[in-house]
Amino acid sequence: MIKFSNFCGIFATVFVTTTIILLASCSQDDDYYESDMYTLAEMGTRLGAGDEWGYDIQDNECGIWCLVHLKGGYDAEGQIRGVIKRNHIDISNGIRQSDMVRIGDSIGLEFHSYISDLHMIIDPTTNDTSIVDKHDSTVQKLVELGGESGTLGRVILNLTNHYVVGLHVNKKKKSVLYVDDKGQVERSFDVVTGIIW
Repeated sequence: MIKFSNFCGIFATVFVTTTIILLASCSQDDDYYESDMYTLAEMGTRLGAGDEWGYDIQDNECGIWCLVHLKGGYDAEGQIRGVIKRNHIDISNGIRQSDMVRIGDSIGLEFHSYISDLHMIIDPTTNDTSIVDKHDSTVQKLVELGGESGTLGRVILNLTNHYVVGLHVNKKKKSVLYVDDKGQVERSFDVVTGIIW
């Protein structure tokens, strides 16, 4: 009986030691380890700029980059391109704000609407089309969403033919912090010509 209990004790010790070694050796740095979990440092590189989620930005695709950035995940670009293809959305000259809202809603971003400061007005007499700039509408929406100095949620900004993701607003400095494929930048409210939220 004494020999049997010693064997059980040795077996239990070997089992516990092996389990501890196996658990301690598991990490995300192991070869061929694939996971959607990242450390904060790794997330920083993914949220910063450049080839985010394996997506190489092409000409006129800054709007798609913004949608990929907000959606996140390595399948985000595929989902977005699928919506574009199924709905026959023309992106050859960039993407319109209304289409970005439509795509965003299709992939679960749930945008509310968009505002553009540039409005086309047709003269009733001459039928000429002119563009009117109503800049205050986007600034008012930015301040409404971000407050005096706060974080912006799912917000895409149009900066005269370039889309970026809004991060933070500072009413006192009259500036907005945003990110695009090149990194984070803080600029004056004056550069914003449209907003999707």
